[in-house]
Amino acid sequence: MLSAKTRTTLSSVLRRTANSNSASQGTHGLEASHAGGLGRSGTPYTDVEGDSLMVTPIAAERRFTAADLLEMENGSHYELLDGQLKERTVSRESSKVNLRLGGKLVAYVDDYGLGTAYDSELGIRIFPDPERTRRADLSFLRADRVPPGDSGFLVVSPDLVVEVVSPSDHMSEVRAKVAEWLSAGVRLVWVVLPEAREIHVYRANGHPEILTSEDHLEGDDVVPGFHVPVAGLFARAPASPAH
Repeated sequence: MLSAKTRTTLSSVLRRTANSNSASQGTHGLEASHAGGLGRSGTPYTDVEGDSLMVTPIAAERRFTAADLLEMENGSHYELLDGQLKERTVSRESSKVNLRLGGKLVAYVDDYGLGTAYDSELGIRIFPDPERTRRADLSFLRADRVPPGDSGFLVVSPDLVVEVVSPSDHMSEVRAKVAEWLSAGVRLVWVVLPEAREIHVYRANGHPEILTSEDHLEGDDVVPGFHVPVAGLFARAPASPAH
């Protein structure tokens, strides 16, 4: 559900675009998608009412930009694909697994000064379309590759990307996203599947590897020395209280 402030921000951004482009191209039709972000077939959304996005035909196709994400109250909840917003959803179990793995990764790279780990709040823009913005559940960038300054986005390819899959995710989309990361220069991708209790490892220079609860997850030469048991990342039966 879009918050009131987010709806107001979207409406404001769209009205500015409509005003600046109203004298140019022809009129197109557009369909609105409530659950998956914003659908697209030609025109931009021009008003927001309740939980629905109202559509008014106007001149010029509306494409959102990375700058629009920074203006939105909940911009970090969205990716930007082909000029359209795609909302990210995370299950409770996936969130817990992500926190477990993220905590171990952050502690390790900080202790050894290897670089910087980031969470899903960080937008990553490393694709042929300069506005295309992806988000990873976790990512890591070596210390010698961290760029100066802070534009609000990461514009160099992370060395490691982690995707923690939720039940609502479609594996075809997950695999397509992995391919995007690797094509953009990411060296190592971990796809974590809490329900299957597996981690699928994708390397830029090798075939995928499937790790089970009997295995250990290793950082290879991307995060040298990082080594955790896969079983420790997933849900466990609660311990009995001490008597």
